Amino acid sequence: MQYSIFALGYSYFIYSLERQKRIQELELNNRQLEIQQLHTEYNFLKAQVNPHFLYNTLNTLFSHAQYYSEELADNILKLSEIMRYSIEGLDKDNGMVNLKQEVHHLQNLIDIHQLRFSNELQIDFAVSGPVGDFTIPPLVFITFVENALKYGELKNSSHPLIIRLDAYQDRIRFYCRNKKKKKVFEKSSGIGIQNVLKRLDVSYKGKYEVETNNEEEFYTLELTLYV
Repeated sequence: MQYSIFALGYSYFIYSLERQKRIQELELNNRQLEIQQLHTEYNFLKAQVNPHFLYNTLNTLFSHAQYYSEELADNILKLSEIMRYSIEGLDKDNGMVNLKQEVHHLQNLIDIHQLRFSNELQIDFAVSGPVGDFTIPPLVFITFVENALKYGELKNSSHPLIIRLDAYQDRIRFYCRNKKKKKVFEKSSGIGIQNVLKRLDVSYKGKYEVETNNEEEFYTLELTLYV
């Protein structure tokens, strides 16, 4: 009787190990499929508009703009840097970049939009914590801010676009809040944000939270990455 119980227990133990192994194999296969799908989507985008062509074109424009406007040339250079960042970041094997780079190009993006609107945009952007200690998928925060720049009412000094990026020991917190335009002539497809969420699923599966609040006049997004 004791032998039968032992044999039954041993068989159950072996079954549990094999079952756990199969679950891990399935999770690994699913993760690999997700990564492969993202690479496919990115390659499709590159096929539509070759980013290397745009990057080289911007460098050419920069060299010519220097003769006419130093401010214009500087912003073309910033746009060129963002383009190079997107190429190099998305082409990395692990798909991750240093958070400090994202912050740098986020500021570049804001500077470019300020030039477009004669420095009239009301933007409150602040960063805190050791951002250089973390890596993230590229263009995550940039995509969210770009969405706010496109659909936000940003010339009201009473309601500026608020952007906060705080790095803690165990997490990264991103906060973005903007007053919404009363009239939007171009509806958002949501493709950029959907792509960001897919990449977060690959890099931070079960380790991130996104909260949005779409009020009548304001839109708020808060993203927390647990590292």
